Amino acid sequence: MPGWYKPLFVLQALTSLYIFTNTKQTLKIFMRKLPAVFQVCFIVLYSFFSVNLSAQTTYLIPYRDGNLWGYADTNLNIIIKPEYSEVSGFVMEYAQVRKEKFWGVLNVKGEEIIPAIYEVLKDCCAEYTIAVKDSNEAIIEVVTGKVLLPLNNRSIEGLYGQFYKTGKKNAGKGLFDAAKQKWLLPEVYGDILFEGINDYGTLYIAKRKGNDIRFALGGKGFSIVKDNSKKPYASAVISKAEPKPVSEEEELLITNQQIFDMAGYYKRDGKLGIYYQVTQGEMRTIDSMPPVFDTLKPVKGSSNLMIVRKDGKEGIISASGKMIMPFIYDEVEAVDSTVSHGIYIVKLGEKYGLANTDKLLLPCVYEGITASALEIKGFYLKQGNKEGCYIYDTGRRLLNVIIPALYDNVWGIVYFQAADFDRSIEYDFINYKNGKFLVNISKDGKRGYIDLNGKEFFRN
Repeated sequence: MPGWYKPLFVLQALTSLYIFTNTKQTLKIFMRKLPAVFQVCFIVLYSFFSVNLSAQTTYLIPYRDGNLWGYADTNLNIIIKPEYSEVSGFVMEYAQVRKEKFWGVLNVKGEEIIPAIYEVLKDCCAEYTIAVKDSNEAIIEVVTGKVLLPLNNRSIEGLYGQFYKTGKKNAGKGLFDAAKQKWLLPEVYGDILFEGINDYGTLYIAKRKGNDIRFALGGKGFSIVKDNSKKPYASAVISKAEPKPVSEEEELLITNQQIFDMAGYYKRDGKLGIYYQVTQGEMRTIDSMPPVFDTLKPVKGSSNLMIVRKDGKEGIISASGKMIMPFIYDEVEAVDSTVSHGIYIVKLGEKYGLANTDKLLLPCVYEGITASALEIKGFYLKQGNKEGCYIYDTGRRLLNVIIPALYDNVWGIVYFQAADFDRSIEYDFINYKNGKFLVNISKDGKRGYIDLNGKEFFRN
């Protein structure tokens, strides 16, 4: 090896070390001692390896074969053999799996780090999980599968991070620190109750026959609160006040004349027209559109759009009379604009479609279309006895995605993180980078997943 090449060889090795072990602080110190030219080489090599490793990011996606579940990659190659009754997606390198009635935890290598012997695993993809078996509960470290607090006629409740309220049946309550694996308060207290929040953190009080202990859990861990002058300034109080219903007479009075702030309607010879309120010295009203409409109703979430019926057909106009949607549909239904952003359910004959003002997004071939803002932001589609969906989700940047109505049911959209968790990848869970969206469906009576292009992650 030429002498001049040796420093570059060392840089390449250090770059690999940086990427795979993330030893940032050590290498930063080392970098400061290198000549500028080698610092540039390091950055180039780091960028090269990062891009190539990012391109090799793999995803473990739940895959069903008959009645059993395993995991496949995006090319439908089986990575973990289907042998489970049910599986979850991987979160932070771990997934919850069920064998018949019992649950366990897998890592990305397919190793069962927590055996599938528990009836319930609470928060199984966090740092610790509460495992339930035969009405007893234990604390298990997810990374190692180590039982930190065994099943021993004990009930457990997570309070804050690594801290757990515990209690043996017919005995007292205590406080256990899972990270340090030690008791902070023995199981001798009548109860441990949430009290509020103040400068110390989240406050709790352990009650014991007049010898109560007030303590705080927060970023600094566990601390006994001796200064009772710092009372809680926030507590979990839920208001039970409910708004009073508007009577039918009041509702009629509100909607009968005024449509928007400066516009309303009038009736002449059984037809409706629109007028403006115009201020010129004194307020007066002028006709802005002649009375030619049969019905008129404001669009939800809009300040100046109206659905109107004329000559037996419906369309949309603005308060100033501009045609927004032509009068060609038997029915036009507006949903909350925060969900559909100007998408309307339209009807021709007995079939439904979707339109965006003057553009037909989906033809009127569906027996039913229902707006949804919960599991899927957009619309559920019904065609015969099959379901599909039209996804319009600005938060996830999924716009105008069509899943054909080919399935028994469409349950919702699921986001899967990358399973290899390469440290060179920058994850953005707000903007949903470096992840995959799948739709949870059922077909032929069995559940499965499809991607947004219709690729099926199951085999019957």
